[in-house]
Amino acid sequence: MMMGISSIRIQDSGNANSTTPLARLPAIGVLGERTKVVKLRINRFSYLVLLAFVCGCRTESPNRVALQFAVEVPQDTAPDAQVFIAGNLTELGQWKANGVELHRAGERTFEGEVVVPTNSDIEYKFTQGDWISVEKDESGADVPNRKVSADKSKRVKAKVVKWGGKRGAKAPVKRDTLTGDIRFHKNFPSKILKNRREVAVYLPPQYEKESSRRFPVLYMHDGQNCFNEATSFAGEWQADETAQRLIEAGEIPPIIIVAVANAGEDRIAEYTPTVDARHPEGGNGAAYAKFLIGEVKPFIDKTYRTLPDKPNTAVCGSSLGGLISLYIASEYPDEVGLCGSVSPSLWWDDRQMIRSIQADSRWTKSCKIWLDMGTAEAVEKKGDGPIAGSRALSMVLIGAGRKPERDFKYLEVRGGEHNEPAWAKRFDKILQFLFPKS
Repeated sequence: MMMGISSIRIQDSGNANSTTPLARLPAIGVLGERTKVVKLRINRFSYLVLLAFVCGCRTESPNRVALQFAVEVPQDTAPDAQVFIAGNLTELGQWKANGVELHRAGERTFEGEVVVPTNSDIEYKFTQGDWISVEKDESGADVPNRKVSADKSKRVKAKVVKWGGKRGAKAPVKRDTLTGDIRFHKNFPSKILKNRREVAVYLPPQYEKESSRRFPVLYMHDGQNCFNEATSFAGEWQADETAQRLIEAGEIPPIIIVAVANAGEDRIAEYTPTVDARHPEGGNGAAYAKFLIGEVKPFIDKTYRTLPDKPNTAVCGSSLGGLISLYIASEYPDEVGLCGSVSPSLWWDDRQMIRSIQADSRWTKSCKIWLDMGTAEAVEKKGDGPIAGSRALSMVLIGAGRKPERDFKYLEVRGGEHNEPAWAKRFDKILQFLFPKS
């Protein structure tokens, strides 16, 4: 039986303890490659009619829509400049700086069309082919990701006010920001996934001082972004700095953090447990989960002084990493007792994860869960957006008998965006909930 929620905690920079009554919140063509050439005698009128027919008969799947981008660029843009869209979808290059090239449509305008899955929440930026030349604001500072909802085919207009450094210029050196005792296992092999990746391990200050002590372990995905700005894509979680500070202040017990790097082009496949009809590259999450629990965890338990039991084993990730964290906790209930699902991509495969937990929530009885979402992560569609999805999952957990603040924590972060700096700001709260001081 579903229970009601009278209010939802929303974190605000001005008032972290403010709550909002639930009632006031919104409800959660071309011709084929092989054609025969036929010589025809047609008059000019017939030719124009035929041309209009061929050009106008555009086959469009109900599962995909066309977005026509038109961008006005700064006056000082070079005459031979190339302009690209870099975005979060495969169709936009998965954040490659030269994801989709636009064509010049005027002296200061570039245009291009991208066909994407219907109802995708798109984030993107304009570049001149590399991240040095990415668009900036008038002061030269970074601009937030642009956002658009692919709810229907439409024209998307934009204006770039300033470019970053000159294309081809030497990239600024990212700082090395490692804090504390961090050990690296380069090219960690997987027989299950048949690939290699880096595994970085943060050890608490007590690890060397107390040689007989064992420690809880937090396994994190997208390891490149956990500890070091130098290896991060767009900022780091500062997981090492935050853990070190909380441990030294006695606000959490000493823990080990294992940052498992993603597999680059295989990231989407590995972090999704099912295939989404709109994103056919997904669906290898079961193998990744088996890799983490069956290969990484045994290695960590053998190499370091861990507390390997369920109450002391946590998984945590954001976006698709938040999705796969829920899946791992549900599939390995005897091994994982703590789960951090940060800004999870619950939209994947028509909210399959929410439906799965609703169908079988037994594992949640003995798993402590952190769940959150920022209010500025994507374009919120009525009843169908990130906030709606996270609220729906929190309701499922309550319906399964889980008690808020004790069994799970749900937090909405007012103004929170979908990026590492935003997640870093609340990582201390995540650690304090999953690993409370005794």
